[in-house]
Amino acid sequence: MTKLHISLDDGFTGQSVTLLVNGGMVFHQPGVTTDLRTARADALDVDIEGTLAHVTVVVEPDGLQASTDVDSSATPYLCIDLLAHGTIAFRPSQTMPRYM
Repeated sequence: MTKLHISLDDGFTGQSVTLLVNGGMVFHQPGVTTDLRTARADALDVDIEGTLAHVTVVVEPDGLQASTDVDSSATPYLCIDLLAHGTIAFRPSQTMPRYM
């Protein structure tokens, strides 16, 4: 079992955010808002069976949804941004974000 560290970062302005990992809901929170001092809205750690994780993000009421696959042994950190033009960006990383 490995751990995947997920952070919701830039661009969130009060939306409801749901995260699914390998098909199971791991996070559902209304009113997610980025703290402009840290560029972070929320974060969580998820235990993964094996190392591969399929991560899906749903943002409402914007009706946005995006998915990515992450190998948590190679990139144990996943940052998620909500971009101004209405897309979701994933930034997998080998290193911990500076604010965690």
